Amino acid sequence: MGKSQAWISAMITQKRLAAFVITLITLAVATGWAYVSANAIVKPIQALANSTRRVREGNLDAQVRVESFDEVGDLAESFNAMLVQLRRSFQELEQKNRSLEQIRDELIEANEQFEAVLNAVPGTISWINAEGIYKGVNRKLAETLNLPPEAFIGRPLGFLREDGELAEFMHEFVNSPDLFASRVISVRRNGTIIFYLVALQKYMKGTHTVSVGIDITDRIRAEEALRIAEENYRSIFENALEGIFQASADSRFIRVNAAMASIFGFDSPEQMVASISSIRDQVYVEESTRDEITNHFDSGNTTGHFEFKAYRRDRQIIWVEVDMRAVLNADGSIAYYEGLVQDITERKYREQAMQQQIEELKVEIDHEKRRQQVAEITETEYFQQLRQQASYLRKRSHRMTT
Repeated sequence: MGKSQAWISAMITQKRLAAFVITLITLAVATGWAYVSANAIVKPIQALANSTRRVREGNLDAQVRVESFDEVGDLAESFNAMLVQLRRSFQELEQKNRSLEQIRDELIEANEQFEAVLNAVPGTISWINAEGIYKGVNRKLAETLNLPPEAFIGRPLGFLREDGELAEFMHEFVNSPDLFASRVISVRRNGTIIFYLVALQKYMKGTHTVSVGIDITDRIRAEEALRIAEENYRSIFENALEGIFQASADSRFIRVNAAMASIFGFDSPEQMVASISSIRDQVYVEESTRDEITNHFDSGNTTGHFEFKAYRRDRQIIWVEVDMRAVLNADGSIAYYEGLVQDITERKYREQAMQQQIEELKVEIDHEKRRQQVAEITETEYFQQLRQQASYLRKRSHRMTT
């Protein structure tokens, strides 16, 4: 009994030891399997968490590399697909931002160029809305009124009393259906009247108006001076005692004054211009006159003085004195002639009468000279001797005949 109990006890002890070893082995295997399983689950999750952190830090190139086909693998693939879509969206957004920045830069550049052009324009420019409120002005307008440009913004038309005529014109235009209008406006600046040619144009579907004003004071004054000069010239031309004419290069009168028409026997300047189709044939009496005048100006002279016989309307011949000048084109060719004409017929007759008197006087002077010469000869001693000899010969001849 004692041996068998010991053997049984030994067997039990061995079984317990074997069971314990098996338990330890099972525990070790279970622990290893649990560790492997945990790594298989935790590593993809850690990789996904690391990728999420890098994305949060701004790294959109981060990707989750998970070799798993379970839900974690699906999550990693979804995360990677989300990153691709996110990168694409950021790239598109970046391109749009670049486009917007480019557009903004272009708008800024265009606005600067527009402002430079407006400020360089030698005229006043302003913008108003439909209520007649200034939206802006250019530098020229501000400098003209000695105000900063911002002083106009938000102010109504006519807030400057001296611009009343301009404000009235702009109000009329704003309230009219017209899209464009222009007018010459007078404005008082520093006690001086300034004239502007103002052009108005509506834009933004007629809700706003731009005004452009060009200073034409010098032109207005020049036109007024020209008008006065023309009136003075017309008065001199029409009331001059001398004949005044303009003639074309093809021998026709362009314009004559009343004195010119009267000299040639016409009732009016218009009648003379209409009646004479060829100055050469209807005015010049001698063909040499035409050749003289033509050759004179063809040789390069631009002025000339001539006296010649001319026909009046009734074909009566008169003498005229003409001072002419040739008006040239830019290329040096003759555009037309102009000049002064005087009737010198009476002077010519007086000169001819005087010349005849001079000739007659010359004859008388010659006769007197011969008489004086004869008297001087008869008073000489030689002539007296000849007279004595002639007298002696006559007496002797008489005695001989008796």
